[in-house]
Amino acid sequence: MLQMVCLHLKVKETPASSRSRKLDHEGVVGNSRNPEQVALAYTVDSRWRNKAEFVNGREAIVAFLKRKWSRELDNRLIKELWALDGNRISVRFAHEWHDDAGQWYRSYGNENWEYNEQGIMLHRHASINDLPIKEEERPYHWPLGRCPDDYPGLSKLGLQRPGYFF
Repeated sequence: MLQMVCLHLKVKETPASSRSRKLDHEGVVGNSRNPEQVALAYTVDSRWRNKAEFVNGREAIVAFLKRKWSRELDNRLIKELWALDGNRISVRFAHEWHDDAGQWYRSYGNENWEYNEQGIMLHRHASINDLPIKEEERPYHWPLGRCPDDYPGLSKLGLQRPGYFF
């Protein structure tokens, strides 16, 4: 069953003019907001670093995601492939969310992933910066859930801001 979940991870080419690749998780991660389902893409003893927090194992991943998604409301996420080498993938991402006071944020970051022989993720290292934004600065306007296939990627949206190195 675990291999089936991992098969949802696909790399798709976007239009040739952009020369970028969009990472599409088919609702398994990020926009699904289902911690138990997301955790199945990781080994039982998977190790994470997310900002300054270290998370070890599937049960801790589920608890972490529940905490994160209870604070980061109406989260919408776009990831793009940055590098691929053997069993390692690097992506860059931006996601938008607001807190319970209504303040919107865009979180920029990079993730490095390492997979085992079965295609299940062993390690996830995320470096993330949160930038307060105004609601009118938000470019992500699809209904909650999976990002539409035809939605522009990060490069197309121009989300590389000065001082952010993607």
